Amino acid sequence: MQGMPIDIRSEFELGIVWTEAQAKALPRELDSVILGEEPLELLPLIEDELIIETPFTNFHPVGECQPAGPVAYGEEQPETAEERDNPFAVLKDLKSSD
Repeated sequence: MQGMPIDIRSEFELGIVWTEAQAKALPRELDSVILGEEPLELLPLIEDELIIETPFTNFHPVGECQPAGPVAYGEEQPETAEERDNPFAVLKDLKSSD
């Protein structure tokens, strides 16, 4: 597999508050961030937003995806002409005896 670039666009609005009560009072469209004693780390917030916005699967446009080599799925099973016993053959015999 090869890497495939994707564009990620995201908009989010933060409501920065000091207490849980203030966070509950914020409008629903704001993501609440409760500040503590330590400074706010923006990098983890941005990383989380990028993870949320990244598509679960990504597709090449039709016709652009070319495999690097031959594509095979699983192990090839040799074809045999050998027939297996049918477990329902007994039922066939019972039906014909009626």
